Amino acid sequence: MADKYNSFEELKNNEVLGLDYEIICGQAESPILVLAPHGGMIEPGTTELAVAIAGRTWGYYSFCGLKDNAYQDLHITSTKFDEPIALKLVTNSKRTIAIHGCKDMIRKKIYIGGLDSELKQLIGTTLTSAGFDVSENPKFPGVSRANICNKNYQGKGVQLELTGGLRLMLFPDFPLRNRTTHCFETFVAAVQSVLHSCNTR
Repeated sequence: MADKYNSFEELKNNEVLGLDYEIICGQAESPILVLAPHGGMIEPGTTELAVAIAGRTWGYYSFCGLKDNAYQDLHITSTKFDEPIALKLVTNSKRTIAIHGCKDMIRKKIYIGGLDSELKQLIGTTLTSAGFDVSENPKFPGVSRANICNKNYQGKGVQLELTGGLRLMLFPDFPLRNRTTHCFETFVAAVQSVLHSCNTR
């Protein structure tokens, strides 16, 4: 299904900040940014993962849909996602990881993409070693230069697409996110370990 809006400007002119959507971010000076451009009720669980991975060390950003039909109304595809705060934070970051969610409730998989081949390999290997099923998927390549994850000052980032089945392993009441599991902690710790390694280089 096509997005309702082709740009943030279109969305802003038709939706209400604080009622239909909100924007959260922190640690803006960090060289590493973890973002969830389809957070809140758009792709549930991605905001919580981005904030948890960033912790108090790295930058985070999430565009959060607040209304029940958020996916239909507030989803702007990654190659057209041009919310100004996100663009500024991504442009100023050296390493960028975008967290996404797809609707597949059967498979428990992480599809990894993006143009940062080094970081992609490190994250993929680490998550696999932690027990997660990680692979590339031609449906979610994340290789367009226009993709928000690839707009940092290196021109390359990483995209992690988590199936609904995988997010159910992280949030036992999914799509509610009031509780997390040990699997959530394992996922977050795995990605953080890679970012700590990158941050010391």
